[in-house]
Amino acid sequence: MPRVELTTKLLESLTAPKAGRLELADAKCTGLEYRITAAGVRSWCLRYRMTGSRTMQRYTLKPDDKGELLPLAAARVRGEALRALIRDGRDPALAVQQEKADVALKLAATRAETARLTAADDALPTLDALTKRWLRHVEATRAPSTADGYRRSMALHVLPTLGATKVCDLERKHVAALHEAMTAKPIGANKMLAALSVLMSWAEQDGARPTNTNPCFGVHRFAEVKRQRFLTHEELQRVGAALVTAETIGLPVSDVMAKKPRGMSKKRRAALTGRTRGADKKPPQPKQRLVKADTFAVAAIRLMLFSGWRLHEVVTTRWSDVNLTLRVVHHRTTKTGATSRPVSLPAVELLKALPRIDGSPWVFPASRDPKQHIGKPRRLWDAVRQAAGLMSADKADRVVPHDLRHTVGAMGATAGLSLPVIASMLGHKQVSTTERYSHLHRDARHDAADLVAEEIAAAMRGTKTAVTPIDRKKKA
Repeated sequence: MPRVELTTKLLESLTAPKAGRLELADAKCTGLEYRITAAGVRSWCLRYRMTGSRTMQRYTLKPDDKGELLPLAAARVRGEALRALIRDGRDPALAVQQEKADVALKLAATRAETARLTAADDALPTLDALTKRWLRHVEATRAPSTADGYRRSMALHVLPTLGATKVCDLERKHVAALHEAMTAKPIGANKMLAALSVLMSWAEQDGARPTNTNPCFGVHRFAEVKRQRFLTHEELQRVGAALVTAETIGLPVSDVMAKKPRGMSKKRRAALTGRTRGADKKPPQPKQRLVKADTFAVAAIRLMLFSGWRLHEVVTTRWSDVNLTLRVVHHRTTKTGATSRPVSLPAVELLKALPRIDGSPWVFPASRDPKQHIGKPRRLWDAVRQAAGLMSADKADRVVPHDLRHTVGAMGATAGLSLPVIASMLGHKQVSTTERYSHLHRDARHDAADLVAEEIAAAMRGTKTAVTPIDRKKKA
């Protein structure tokens, strides 16, 4: 191969050969060669032989940082540097191989780390997956009514929107946006926020989120207007009459229940309402069949009024927890934990009159399976509510079973019972919960106000006062 003194002008004038490749050796840098292939690819390489070797090797010089061919001057500098390495016994080709091996190892390590992180991320639970485990925990540790409320809030509001979100990725902005979207339902929005907050606190204990990162903290709840629906004496009279009718003659299925598309077999719906499932165009029969209520269901509603207990507390009462001699019933699971409640005389008479079903532990057993309790008598309550004229179009005025409990509290407050006594009777954990009845409560303050005002009124009328004035300075 001829050795020529290469110049930039000479290199630029060279054209690609028709076949093979054109090679020129530089006269100034021993072993440095300039190549042009038939495809027009230009490159620099260094021909060298290691000490003690008879094999000639070639090393291709890398392009510059921009990926372009090195200029002549830079190629000569690079060639001389490589020749210095060769004189020291270091083979550039081996160095390149080592560098490629290092790059391959780094790439493999990067891919392995990426795969590990991906697998770890896939292993992190979504809100949907964690909710299922959390609800099983809630069912084992909380009252059934609390578990039902949590399950309803998650299923209706949280999971449809955030179910696929990783628990560790849930942020306050997500919770705030969901809460804000429920502005029209403030009570439901606040219940949703409370359920989600409990879930996030449990997620921290479970290790699904770092400690003290509950995204619900700082999201302000909507203002709520507590229900103040109490039954009057006249309304209680109508409810009592409807219950008597239900257990003796029977009541028709309520309009609300008759219009529901589900919850009743086709045969039973046709027999009770004259309407088959899905046949919305067919009007109901003029005279609906009267349904005689289950004795235990009627008794459960009556016991709510005689005791003020929650509906779930009533229907889950066991005979083993009832002591009619001491007039006390022990509730194993309530909203505020296990508790014992006093039993009124009307409630004692009601419980004594109830038949006991062999093999059933429940005071209010289900008719189909006495080993189970009756559950919530929704159909009966809807029928009683309609017969008593308490089915209002306004939800705020519509009487619900829990209003029977409110009525008991209101009656106690009106009778002058102290709020702590009412709280104990209803099973409130804190007296502050009972304060909704405070405006109905008459205590010593009312008596004092009456006494003072009556004396002032007597003085204003000019009549003799019964109050003995207290002299500020007594004479010895």
